[in-house]
Amino acid sequence: MSVSPTWAGVIALAVFLIFVGLRLGYKVSTTSETDIIDHYVGEFLSEMAASNYVTDSSACHGEVGQTVWERIIVKCAHPNGGIVSYRAGHWGQLIGGRAEWMMHD
Repeated sequence: MSVSPTWAGVIALAVFLIFVGLRLGYKVSTTSETDIIDHYVGEFLSEMAASNYVTDSSACHGEVGQTVWERIIVKCAHPNGGIVSYRAGHWGQLIGGRAEWMMHD
């Protein structure tokens, strides 16, 4: 029994998509909110140290995501005022590719 090249391609694509889906599902189930918060707090502290600002991890906290694509929002108070916000997706990825800066009114 021979499989046509079209069906071989469909089968290969299906196997690949199953693998990707299982991998992402595993990542979601094993990455906790604490892991995500710790990661972005570390990013914030590294950025502050590189800019010669003194702060610690108590300047940051996590909030529940506001949209369907956000898992958690990590907000950190900048030493000069304002908030640095890291919007993380379901796999812990940074949504938008960079942190958002918000000033207080």
